[in-house]
Amino acid sequence: MSSPPNFYAEELDHALREHSFGLHDYTIHDATVLQCLATVTLLEGRKIQITLRNMGYSVESAHQQTIYETIEELLTSASPLFKQKRQELLIKALEKLENMGM
Repeated sequence: MSSPPNFYAEELDHALREHSFGLHDYTIHDATVLQCLATVTLLEGRKIQITLRNMGYSVESAHQQTIYETIEELLTSASPLFKQKRQELLIKALEKLENMGM
């Protein structure tokens, strides 16, 4: 059974949009029924190529290819500033809940 033609492009776009708080920008390209690639500029200014396939998310590099189950795991591994920004947002959300008496 194959995925709909736009499945990987839509999934990767949705995941990156959801985590855009910790990215400078991204561009989706080279989408097929088997995978989708995106060029992502991290907050550090470095560009990485992310691929989404049926096995998960990966960053293409000459040294190795690690498969990640989630985009969050990949971005946390690739970008210390993403990790920092994510933690800051989590703390703000927890403080907001605390102030609401929850």
